[in-house]
Amino acid sequence: MVTIIFDMDGTLIDSARTHAKAFKKELAGLGHVIQEQQILNLFGMHAHQIIKKIAPLVPEEKILGLIREKDKLYRKYLENGEVKLNPGVKQTLKELKRKGYDLCVASSDTRKNLLLDIKVFGLQELFDVITSAQEIIHPKPSPEQLLLTASKAGVKPKDCMMVGDSEYDVTAGKRAKMKTVLLSGTLKGKEARKTGADHVIKKMKELLKIL
Repeated sequence: MVTIIFDMDGTLIDSARTHAKAFKKELAGLGHVIQEQQILNLFGMHAHQIIKKIAPLVPEEKILGLIREKDKLYRKYLENGEVKLNPGVKQTLKELKRKGYDLCVASSDTRKNLLLDIKVFGLQELFDVITSAQEIIHPKPSPEQLLLTASKAGVKPKDCMMVGDSEYDVTAGKRAKMKTVLLSGTLKGKEARKTGADHVIKKMKELLKIL
């Protein structure tokens, strides 16, 4: 039975605009005027990579502190109810768990953010393995995080399926030699097909038809 590895932001929860809002506010505090769409266009990348692309003049020594403050602000927004679970996610995860699938999370976010995401939406009993960006050196689209997650789950990469919403998720999954599923959100039609995902779904519940 395949082990399913999910991305968190954008795939399980609708958090992209909330992260972008927090990024924008913290960057503004350093004098960098950034539009949220600039951040959304890079969503799926690690926070450090995003900052280097949208605000290359931010000194390297200030990036870690900026990310920490952004994360604090994100968690405040999360606890205030600004982040929503994507439609059908909880029901689908529960059904997959009932059928005996091992479920994992591999996200470009910090472990503290991930654990709060999971707690806020009551998903604590559903995941067997959680891998954050802090546990790896090379973020997606490198396969490192997915390979580590498979190792932690005690399974071979070929027996895993990566479910994500960005080209970085799909590329990482393909490089890890895993089956890949793209939840089409910002990527639709030709853009979605160009990722090379084995399956493209519009809603999370469609995953049940694939397995």
